[in-house]
Amino acid sequence: MEEDVLSKVILVEKEIQSRLELERHQAEEWLEQVRRDAEADFERAAALLRISLTRTAEQARAEAEERARVDLAEAEELAKGLLRLDDDALSRALTGRLDIILKE
Repeated sequence: MEEDVLSKVILVEKEIQSRLELERHQAEEWLEQVRRDAEADFERAAALLRISLTRTAEQARAEAEERARVDLAEAEELAKGLLRLDDDALSRALTGRLDIILKE
């Protein structure tokens, strides 16, 4: 009788051990899948950020080029206006500007 009970206990213990091993294996597989999914999500997010960064840089470059074109056009117009000034008018304009610059 004692041997019968002991045999049953051993069988139950082996079954518990087997189930624990199966659960451990399934948990490891699940964790590995979660890790792969997280890594894939990270890679997708990183790719989207790289695309966004490239677009933002291109947009900033285009805006800077446009501002430079406008500034250059304004400078050219100013230079053309200065070229049209006679010597007396140019002298008066420079004297006024020099007074302002020297005060600073």
